[in-house]
Amino acid sequence: MPSRIHLALLALALAVIAGCSTASSRKSSGQSSASDAGESGAEAADYSAAGVKARTESHAHYAAAILHEQDDELELAADEYYRAAMADPSNEALVIEVAGRLLRFRNSEKPDEKTAELRNRVVELLKKASSVPNASGLVFARLGLAYSIVGKKDQAIEANRQAIKRMPGSLPGYQYLAQIYLQGGQIDEGLKVLDEAAKQPNADAAFLIDLGETYLAFGRAGSMDTVRPRALDALKRAAALKAANPVQLQRLGDAFTALGETRLFIWQASWGAHNNSPRWLLR
Repeated sequence: MPSRIHLALLALALAVIAGCSTASSRKSSGQSSASDAGESGAEAADYSAAGVKARTESHAHYAAAILHEQDDELELAADEYYRAAMADPSNEALVIEVAGRLLRFRNSEKPDEKTAELRNRVVELLKKASSVPNASGLVFARLGLAYSIVGKKDQAIEANRQAIKRMPGSLPGYQYLAQIYLQGGQIDEGLKVLDEAAKQPNADAAFLIDLGETYLAFGRAGSMDTVRPRALDALKRAAALKAANPVQLQRLGDAFTALGETRLFIWQASWGAHNNSPRWLLR
């Protein structure tokens, strides 16, 4: 008889994957919209026989993966996660979650045939998900990352270009593409990609902080004088949006410090009385 822990984990697995199914039904252009919050999973779900069968099979594999993981049977868990996502490639949230899990799996070990096989399965999964009609830029960005990891540079560039085309307001496609150029020593090409991201008119604070940090990564590769004004501009734009998230504010402060511009902002130890958020004062 299954233990209570296993039954509880099974219930949790089904709840998680159901949430993934709902999330994947809301295709985004890179910025979430108010209508997304009002859309119910029931309205967007595919209730065709094929759709129900795909979700049922996917749920079963996901639940099995959770149970294997609980028993420290990590290779079996990885296989079940893969099967769960392959069974329902239209569930983007699940596909992206599973791809991330599998790319991290065995990441701390010396690369071997099993590691290479697992990474190739990630590519296979993401290729299948990207072939789904109206697949979002998030899937293509993750496919670009997977291609880059397995050493397929040309395919990685093309996938990330598709990610940017489909979701110009989402940063990962730009980041992964710029990283490919940075690794190849093509710093100017990488900066062009980041400059393209910087032109997005409705970028939020998270986007701009991530962008500023990515510019900094290029600077650490030996081009700090070139990227410094770009990074500073992105961070100033983020600060002007008055983000209240403490994690974002900490990252913002760290980035300014890395640029030697701590003088621009002063962290106030006291918290705002009305919005419970830290205050940044521009000198």
